[in-house]
Amino acid sequence: MTEDHNNLIVVGAGRLYLIEPEGGERYLGESSSCGVTVTSEYITVESSDGPVARRLVHKPRSVTRRMDLELLDMTAQNLALFILGEAGSATQGTDKVTDEVIKGPRTGVWYPLGVTADRPEGIWGVEDSDTKKVTVKTKKGAGNASSLARKTDDKANFELCTKSGRIRFFALGTGSPDTALVTYTPLAATPARATSSGAQLREFGLRYIEDATEGTGKRILAPRCTVSPNGQIALKSRTEAQRIPLQVEVLEPGSGPALVMYGPE
Repeated sequence: MTEDHNNLIVVGAGRLYLIEPEGGERYLGESSSCGVTVTSEYITVESSDGPVARRLVHKPRSVTRRMDLELLDMTAQNLALFILGEAGSATQGTDKVTDEVIKGPRTGVWYPLGVTADRPEGIWGVEDSDTKKVTVKTKKGAGNASSLARKTDDKANFELCTKSGRIRFFALGTGSPDTALVTYTPLAATPARATSSGAQLREFGLRYIEDATEGTGKRILAPRCTVSPNGQIALKSRTEAQRIPLQVEVLEPGSGPALVMYGPE
């Protein structure tokens, strides 16, 4: 016997959009996975009369709806969702910095340049040309500063990583100086940043628009939800790209349904 019914078999693919509190929907970029999980908790009462307990009451006590996402788009805005922070940028000017102080310099370790309270990571990089050379002087106490030679051979005193804007000393000259003075020119750059200035579990909305590989695609809307980290970003891997794992907790809105799944049959 055959049934007069056409099965809707779907091989899913689609795009994710974050509905921001300020208005509008931001595309979250390429994502490797998205799933919906619904779980229930029940109040259960069983009889205690007789040798075998019989279930008398089995009523739902709570329902939890959530979505699990993995994003491939490693933007500062998406990283900010993961670290519960804010996305922004840091404009790096090209004004020459003269005699930046490194206190208590030691050999064999790296020192980032341009570290401030607002930018603890330091600058993005430094210029390294004939006209914009990095120079170093050392001094002890109130004494005179003496120049330190840059690395040209194994007997040199310091080397520079221009890409990351860091300096390392091999030798600090005579007299055990307590201060190094570095003169350099930062690279022109405006790196995007995600900063965890304070844990913020903000509320958003989420929309999924399916573009199914097979079958008719559906759409999913969660008008009110929170987005939080859900695992590890594997920074180093030989087998796959980095992913941002996120957990979306679906909340009850002021009115209307908490989760809508819709589309043509």
